Amino acid sequence: MESESEAVIIQGKSLHLFGEDYLRLHPLIAEYSHALPQWHLCSRDGIEYELYWQGSILACSRGTVNQKMLVKCLTVDQPIQQALLASMANELDECEDYIIVVTDVNIHFFSFHGQDISRALPFHGAHVWLLNPGLLIHKKQCKRSDMTHSSTVSLLGPLDEFSYIQIESSSSRDSFGRECILDSSYNIVSVLSSDESKLIVTSQKSSLTVWKLSKIEKSHVTMHSSNCAPIDDIEGLKSRLGMAIFTPNSVRSNTSRIISNSQVKQQVHRERTPSTNASSFLHTLPNMTSAETHSAANHTLLSTTRCSAVCSSSGFYITKVYSDNEIGSCKNVKVLKYCSHAGDNYLAILDPMTCTLQSLKLTENGGICAPTLIPCSDFGFLSQSKFLVVIHPAGLVNLYDGVSQMVRLILHDKEIVNKPANKKPRKRSSSEDILAAHISFSLPEAFVLREQDGINHFCEIPTVTRDPVIKSVVEGMNKLHPTSENFYRILVRQYLSNVDLNSWEVLKLALLEFVGLKEGPPHSAVTLHDPGIRRTRHSQTNEDWEFMLNVMLGEVKDGTFGLPLLDNLTIKDQQRGQMSPLLNDLIEVVLQVLHLVYGELQLDVHNSSLCQKLADLIHHIAYNSGGFEEYVNFYRSYHPHLGPIVTQSQSGKLVSLNETLISLLGGNKPELPPLLPGITDLTESLLILYHMMTGHKVNNKTLRYLKPGSKLVEKVNLALNEKKFSSLSDKILLAMVTVGVDQEALTSLPVGVQLPLLDVLYPAHCNPPPGLPSSAYRLVHRTDVISSAPSHFMQCIPNKNKVKDEPDMSFESPVLDFRFPEDKRVEEISHMFATSQPVKIVVNRRPEMSDAEFADQEELLLFNKTKRTMAIPVGRALFTFSTFRPSPRDPIVIPDVCISGKALPRGNTVKLDLDIPAEMIHWSEFHSGVATGLRIDPLLSDIDSQWIVYNRPQDLTNKHAGFLFALGLTGHLKKLSSRNLHDYLCQRHKFTSIGLLLGLGVTNKGTQDETTTKLFSIHIPALLPPTAVPLELDHLVQTAAIAGLGLVFIGSAHRRMAEILLDEIGRAPGPEMDNAEDREGYSLACGFSLGLVLLGMGNENLPGLDDLKLSDRLYKYINGGKKEDTSPVVPPSFRIWEGNMINTSVSSIGATVALGLTFLKTGNQNIARTLAAPHTEFLLEGVRPDMLLLRTVCYGLIMWDEILPTTDWINSQIPEVLLDCLEVLTGVSEDSSGISLKVDPETAFPCTLTILAGGCFALALRFAGTANKAAFKTIMFYLYTTHHISRHPRDFAGFSKDLTEMCLVCLLVSASIVMAGTGNLVLVRLIRKLRKRIVPVNTYGHNFVTYGCHMGIHMSLGLLFLGGGRYTLKRDNEAIAALFLSFYPIFQTCQDDNTYHLQAFRHLWVIAAEPRLLITVDEHTNTPCYVPVTVVTSPDCIPRDITADVTDPSKPSSQPPSEIPRSVFSPVMLPEFHTIKSLSVIGERYWPITVSDVEKLKTGFLYVKKRAGFLEYKDDPEGKINTLGRGDRFTTSISDTIKTFSKDESILLFAEKFCAAHNHTSSAGVEFCKEQLLTCLLEERAQYLPFYTTLHKTFSSFVESPNPVHAENIRLIVTFYEGKRQTNLLSSKLLSKLNYRLTELSVDSMPRDTVVVEAPLSQVTKNSVNSHRWYGESTDNVLLSDVVDVLSAKQPRPIVEKFMELLTISGV
Repeated sequence: MESESEAVIIQGKSLHLFGEDYLRLHPLIAEYSHALPQWHLCSRDGIEYELYWQGSILACSRGTVNQKMLVKCLTVDQPIQQALLASMANELDECEDYIIVVTDVNIHFFSFHGQDISRALPFHGAHVWLLNPGLLIHKKQCKRSDMTHSSTVSLLGPLDEFSYIQIESSSSRDSFGRECILDSSYNIVSVLSSDESKLIVTSQKSSLTVWKLSKIEKSHVTMHSSNCAPIDDIEGLKSRLGMAIFTPNSVRSNTSRIISNSQVKQQVHRERTPSTNASSFLHTLPNMTSAETHSAANHTLLSTTRCSAVCSSSGFYITKVYSDNEIGSCKNVKVLKYCSHAGDNYLAILDPMTCTLQSLKLTENGGICAPTLIPCSDFGFLSQSKFLVVIHPAGLVNLYDGVSQMVRLILHDKEIVNKPANKKPRKRSSSEDILAAHISFSLPEAFVLREQDGINHFCEIPTVTRDPVIKSVVEGMNKLHPTSENFYRILVRQYLSNVDLNSWEVLKLALLEFVGLKEGPPHSAVTLHDPGIRRTRHSQTNEDWEFMLNVMLGEVKDGTFGLPLLDNLTIKDQQRGQMSPLLNDLIEVVLQVLHLVYGELQLDVHNSSLCQKLADLIHHIAYNSGGFEEYVNFYRSYHPHLGPIVTQSQSGKLVSLNETLISLLGGNKPELPPLLPGITDLTESLLILYHMMTGHKVNNKTLRYLKPGSKLVEKVNLALNEKKFSSLSDKILLAMVTVGVDQEALTSLPVGVQLPLLDVLYPAHCNPPPGLPSSAYRLVHRTDVISSAPSHFMQCIPNKNKVKDEPDMSFESPVLDFRFPEDKRVEEISHMFATSQPVKIVVNRRPEMSDAEFADQEELLLFNKTKRTMAIPVGRALFTFSTFRPSPRDPIVIPDVCISGKALPRGNTVKLDLDIPAEMIHWSEFHSGVATGLRIDPLLSDIDSQWIVYNRPQDLTNKHAGFLFALGLTGHLKKLSSRNLHDYLCQRHKFTSIGLLLGLGVTNKGTQDETTTKLFSIHIPALLPPTAVPLELDHLVQTAAIAGLGLVFIGSAHRRMAEILLDEIGRAPGPEMDNAEDREGYSLACGFSLGLVLLGMGNENLPGLDDLKLSDRLYKYINGGKKEDTSPVVPPSFRIWEGNMINTSVSSIGATVALGLTFLKTGNQNIARTLAAPHTEFLLEGVRPDMLLLRTVCYGLIMWDEILPTTDWINSQIPEVLLDCLEVLTGVSEDSSGISLKVDPETAFPCTLTILAGGCFALALRFAGTANKAAFKTIMFYLYTTHHISRHPRDFAGFSKDLTEMCLVCLLVSASIVMAGTGNLVLVRLIRKLRKRIVPVNTYGHNFVTYGCHMGIHMSLGLLFLGGGRYTLKRDNEAIAALFLSFYPIFQTCQDDNTYHLQAFRHLWVIAAEPRLLITVDEHTNTPCYVPVTVVTSPDCIPRDITADVTDPSKPSSQPPSEIPRSVFSPVMLPEFHTIKSLSVIGERYWPITVSDVEKLKTGFLYVKKRAGFLEYKDDPEGKINTLGRGDRFTTSISDTIKTFSKDESILLFAEKFCAAHNHTSSAGVEFCKEQLLTCLLEERAQYLPFYTTLHKTFSSFVESPNPVHAENIRLIVTFYEGKRQTNLLSSKLLSKLNYRLTELSVDSMPRDTVVVEAPLSQVTKNSVNSHRWYGESTDNVLLSDVVDVLSAKQPRPIVEKFMELLTISGV
């Protein structure tokens, strides 16, 4: 039995179950009254959860023991067998908590977000174990015939597949075979899961096995053997093994260390028998009894066998690590993994037959050491308190730490009256002791004890080391003293016995008891000089060893846990006269640990009261123990109230950290204080920093470590070697971040220690180095450098993109409003893109017009305006791209395309009564769905398959098809499940199929995904087997599938795909109507896909493609020739007959595009020459004008590097025979009648205009998104020319309105591509003018402004404001190809036209869109601001400011330099990110920042910090109205004057509270705060105001009552600034005042012989007495003169004069 001193009384609360009361009121509980209620307690993130169920009803609640709230009430269809709270992987592979409900056949998963998933169990009667994350499911019972089948599976997520648990065996080295699966012959006893490892404990009859659970990887898994670490010392091994076998109680009760077999039987209640599987090293131990050998050998230490196996990619395998073949009964074996406060891990196995707990220590390398046996009937582990609760077979409850018994717990249900600490707790009688049956549940800091009579007790055991001081003392004792567990035992008992005392009082009682002292006065009446009672230290002799053995053998019976009490070895004991050396060393360790903790606490100014208490305790222990004069003197010198300093002994003197730092700053060799890793981390960090600051080398040998293990010095040196900073300030900053000194720790340092660090860091504040973590910039108060998350962008610019009246365009764009605040272009374009409201119909009615004619005119006008309305969604998609973040709970509203009108001024509705085909509005609805889907932010993570299906209409619509396409363009379609995708495609809805196929192609772009390829193959007849049944697929669906296939294989040079696509370009029509309609569009899609597969690879010798003769066949497709028999024979079409010649009208389009993309940017002149415009009139007449445009574009793509933003390059594309026509068109020759054209005008003018348009389009692709001024002016030159031709067609012979309109739209789109995202006002005005060209009657027979023209116009408008003004275009190969196809220069003629180009391709520009807008945000106000920045780009960048002569656009004024710096005002559209070298904030109004990390710029915004005394550029554009210039706003109060420098609320509050006279503020404090606040604002040091106030408080306190701690702080400051010519934080005037007052105080006799402070600032001159008076001793005039002195040193003279003038004006 344990002694009475080890027992403590704790409060056992009656357990109240919330679920029991809740289910009692449940309406269905009567149906399950026969069912036995069950409950489960667990903890998550410090919150206790209760699961209570009865029958099929479960209630989940959370909270404390007495206060809980309902979380969920669940009902399932079958009785609940088990309920758990588990962490599992969700659909996003993120860990999420689920309520697991297990029935006989099913397992249910209920998330706290409302998700409900049910799965069928692989077998009946399963028991579930937690893996965290994941589950382990095991079959409880099985028939003998099923023994060979697996009964154990794992499940990582609710939607994952079940995986068998496989056993690693040496017989199965190549794979985990079927015979190696964990079958039903194994009974799982327990599953022990933690972050470090997962263990499974199984049993077979009387054999118990521990397995290590590991996840199967895809590669070979090699398992390395792991044995126990070798022990060289045999005697140490014997000692360890002997102490491990027997309980700690036996050490004190028995008289010999070697225990006989009979004693072993009494201890463990049985005797072990030898085992043949014992570890070999046990037989080599000498002098071991048979009982010891047998007991140790029966616990076999197994090493993991080396084995390599090819494993599957999912599931787990187990490896045997331990086995015991002599467990009495494996039926009710309880196994648990726990840890001690020292960090050791243990495996506890309870044998219920013998009531013995085996505790096996787990080594770091995976081995298991010999067990320790503890009498036990039940046990539990408190994970946070780290206590093992053990129930003795006699019914007593004991508390263990590791394998060491701490205290015995006595439960008391009533309120406990705490007894004095010096009294032992009352022993309860046998009737009062609670005989516990078992522990029901173990929580992090509590356990539920269930008695035999069914009463539950909730027992809470708080964490002892929760207090940081207690934790530091315990860790220090563990590291410096081998018997520290004795101290921890005392601490636990005191902690649990004195629940009403705070942590400090408990620690003090424990320490005093540990060293054998009692609390008393700080020093006794007898001095230490009395030789009769003074203790002396002894050197180590045999007496120490004998004493330790006596303690271990239990001969010292009066000791406390084996240590002598002070009453037996007191200094008044005349028989001994001296203290035991063992106790002397123990006290020395205690004093050393407490002294280290005291030094660490001193580095935090908030711990002053705690430091005082700790100093009193250390002094009390040192004084009353004797022989520790160095501790007594040290603490009396810093705390004079403890007594006078005594004569120093020979033991030496303790070193103070402040003295060490003063020596370092003074250039002397310091004496270093001792360091203990984990206890003195801040002290160690400061020593490293001060060594670096003073130029001293620092390493592990330099510092004085009591124990090895610190790696701070190595980490600092490694960080410095990586960054290689040259500035001392940058090095110190990097070192501070590396050692973990953050802003909070820095500001908590004493003022003397803090100031040198702040002063050294000040240059880093002015110019922070790049590439450091965010904590570094917080240290130097430059949080503006930190790039925040993109969500902050929505915070600094509120998102107002909310749907109001019109769901399409009724939103406000804060980005555009900020970029263009001076005009209403944003409002205008929002009106242009609206489609939900009826259009206005205004027709001037002539008098002779009848009502029928008038109605026809209104309907004709409505018809023409309807074509414009139907084209608007294509442009709106560009404008609203990525401007909306929908809520997952709200449905998506896709706006309608209104085709009705409202006649003005009558207001009646006008509808179209004409015979309009139903397909006319289908594509418009599709584009409207795309525009709505593209509004969703591509980075939004809330979209999943359920959300997509949630927004699906009951019947598929064209709008929803476009919405699906948009989700594919933004990457969200990859979250659509395969089942839902199959359901969509099975509907055979044409537009849905088109949207899904193209969307999947973009989502899987460049992946060559096999599943996606199979899906496309079903929709492409050429990829089907010859014997496949032909599918009835719409031709447009095949076109979309072909384009999607090219996107999936982009840049892959896939041989099979290239061959198929090459054949499909010239695909013949047939059979019957197959490939008879829209053949040109199909050929274009094939050419585009072929160009994507071979994108930019034309000059490379690609293996496997030589036999295709790619260039020759494409050339034949362009220019015609005889067909090649490469495709299978198909029946001809009865509608189209082509013969054996290639139809170039169909194939030339796709072949031209394929050549251009294949040889993109290659500069291959041979290929480019085949695409150049013909040079003779005969050849020109054989080529259609639209083909000339397309060939010119592809020529430019090939000769990419030769494209120049000049008119000369554009004109060079015109053949010589058309140069005279070019002169007429460009206005070089004003009189065209005098020029005789070499070519027929009917041929010359269309060919010339289309070649110019094609050249401009190629120029636009070359400079896409660059806003290059020269390129823009060149295109605008030809755009105005074409616009003039369209307005005066009769002045130019041979022009058709359709051709002119096509070229005009092509040029307009080209200009917008260059100026994408800029919102160029010139183009906006031109677009607004062009979109108004709608007349009721067409003079030329038909309306030349077609649906395609309106589409191009609105796409141009959307490009100018791409993505709400935040996006622009990229120029890589994929982006160029996407731009070419989406802005294909030949636009549709009507709403359902897909002949030459599939309308869905118009949205592929998303591939080229990139957010490059940079907005600067004021760090303090968190609002956007205008800031000048300089962007430095590489030579690869296309500069925006290459200007051209206005009169002659063909001559650029400058060429791109090698490095291009460009100064602009933010917000600015950045160039391509890969060309940016750096970005710097310039100007005098904001602190400079240089950003070299492009990733920070990709967030879209940059935080800046405004200097004091300046206004923002929007308030003061020219910088003439700064703070110093606003003299009319100054008041007569100095504090009010200071307020005008900053809008920071904290500074204004400081000026109001500390710079004005109040009852609680002294005049000296007001004077000091005024001066320092004004100085800080003028010198941009407002963040250091708290430091200055602390400095003033420290010095003022020192002046009033000199204190050694304050004196050392001031000495540190003065020593640091000694010899410095330049100071960063303290002015020379302030240093002079400090030095003068220190000199005066040093002359006076300081009380108690306090340390004398010298004033070494010899260079400071003392010209006047006033300049050296401290604050409160001078007048306001002195204050102003001090400020002027500061200003004169730091600021230009005009500013100082202006400031003095303003002060004079304000009457100060």
